[in-house]
Amino acid sequence: MLNKIRNSLFILLVALSFREELVHAQQLPGSVYTIDKLFYLQFQPLRSYMNKLVNQYPVEYGQNIINVFSKENPDEIHFVIKHHRITKDGYMKDTLSYFRHGLAAGKITFEQWDDNPNVNSFVDIVMFNYRYVEDVAKFKIDFVGFDVTETIETDFLSNGIVRKNAMYGLYGGSLKVFINELDNSDQFHSQLYYQCDVCSGDKIKYTMNKSLEHYGDINYFLAKSTVPVTPKEFYTKVTRSYLSGIYRNFSIILTKADGEFNWAWVE
Repeated sequence: MLNKIRNSLFILLVALSFREELVHAQQLPGSVYTIDKLFYLQFQPLRSYMNKLVNQYPVEYGQNIINVFSKENPDEIHFVIKHHRITKDGYMKDTLSYFRHGLAAGKITFEQWDDNPNVNSFVDIVMFNYRYVEDVAKFKIDFVGFDVTETIETDFLSNGIVRKNAMYGLYGGSLKVFINELDNSDQFHSQLYYQCDVCSGDKIKYTMNKSLEHYGDINYFLAKSTVPVTPKEFYTKVTRSYLSGIYRNFSIILTKADGEFNWAWVE
């Protein structure tokens, strides 16, 4: 009974956290991708895994730790997630460490370089509702042992212009995906491309009008063309050749977690 109560309280905290994050995500333009929106969406496989985990197993959570008990033997701990935070001037690092039957089973680090780093709760971090504040100078996430990293840097330029760059290191860094954004009072520009040792993807981009009369009007461009293409042409290219690599790697994280690190199985 105590484990059921603990699970219910934890799930309630997760639901409230998820609702807040979902509201935040829906404030973004529904028809376009952005660095901030992708940051939220990329965690969906891991978010789904954690939600299933806390629903399918007896779970005990404390300060900076989750103990997952065996279904067959509720007194036996067979999966543990620990959180550790380091803070110093202009820097914060959150680390999630995973253990299966006492053995290390992977690690994820979240780093922020900023005078005012965003302080995420333990629940948000462990359930992958992690938020980085949009104006954090530099942010990096590293899936240690899973061959995936992401870095986001934000610069505030003159006249209210904001420049934001994201770089994904996939397959152990052998493939890099870049997203560059420039946001000012009149327009929002986004450019996307990828590089690897033996390949490169043409830079594709879209521009969204932010003026009062034409807010939300979007032009899409492929490669070096100055002639806009249809949204269907653009997103067919984006989905198949660019963003698919990001989503695939975040799904592979769970495949490796199961096959190499033996994380707790969920249905």
